[in-house]
Amino acid sequence: MCDDSLCIDRRFRCDGKRDCPYDDSDERMCPLCPEDSFTCRDGRCILQDQFCDGIQDCNDGTDEPDYCAPSTRNCTTEEFRCNDGTCISSDSRCDAVINCVDASDELNCRKCTIFKVNSESSAVAYFSSLSSSSLNLIPAPSA
Repeated sequence: MCDDSLCIDRRFRCDGKRDCPYDDSDERMCPLCPEDSFTCRDGRCILQDQFCDGIQDCNDGTDEPDYCAPSTRNCTTEEFRCNDGTCISSDSRCDAVINCVDASDELNCRKCTIFKVNSESSAVAYFSSLSSSSLNLIPAPSA
């Protein structure tokens, strides 16, 4: 239902299109999907691995955009499928090196890295996500 009490089909809620004629109330308060998933236009969440896998999982097909089509070959279990459909080695995923043309191999990556700060063996661990600009410093436990 729209804020102005107009009833619309529930399939139109959170579908990425404004269906309420006087406001966008059908597109507000839509559920968020977990970081490691893909959000269909209608708000449904699917696994990231289901994006560009050649199978339409979203009702509207948003998980299989046109740029998925160039590669009809399925990636092996040792490979990662880039958003453009190409396959790269799974070892190249989340390695801080862009291997996919669209950089999809570095999306939603989380790493915890230890750096030696000085010669007295003080260390700082940091958690980073290449998809965000935050950096959280956490003192390492004393030895």
